[in-house]
Amino acid sequence: MTKLSRLVIYDSIFQSLVCPANGAIVAAHDNTESVAIFDEDRNMIGSYISPERFAGAVGRSYMLLIYLTDGKTHTSLPEKTNQPTEIGKLFYQYEIITVEGQTNLDSGAGIFVELTDPSDENNYYFWHNDPSVYLLQTKSDLFFNRTTMMVERKDCNKSLS
Repeated sequence: MTKLSRLVIYDSIFQSLVCPANGAIVAAHDNTESVAIFDEDRNMIGSYISPERFAGAVGRSYMLLIYLTDGKTHTSLPEKTNQPTEIGKLFYQYEIITVEGQTNLDSGAGIFVELTDPSDENNYYFWHNDPSVYLLQTKSDLFFNRTTMMVERKDCNKSLS
């Protein structure tokens, strides 16, 4: 997916008013004269989705072409698709976060990738984190008493009536 928006000077008063560039024609053009036209996402104005059958091929060069509704045209330089870099190792490890002097081994995890980047190529790497499900574990027998500002035990067997 490609997202387009209008340029705004960083830290200007207009920064929060960045408008999506909707209604544009967005296309990818390769060195074999193939063209893929991207469709604008109807649910996310200014976002353009490549055709389902579009995929980059190793060895081909691609240019991105953008035709805006105001008549302006933007064209990228050609970028060659290199052979994918092989992942040597993929692992995770717990991240220990200290809060008020106490540590919790389940407080987080870091995900790491090790690879050997070929020095004779310019490679670009993209990490995408899909929406995730997170588990929040609590101790139901403890609660924070706002009057005493203390964590106290709660009688879980007490009737609610």
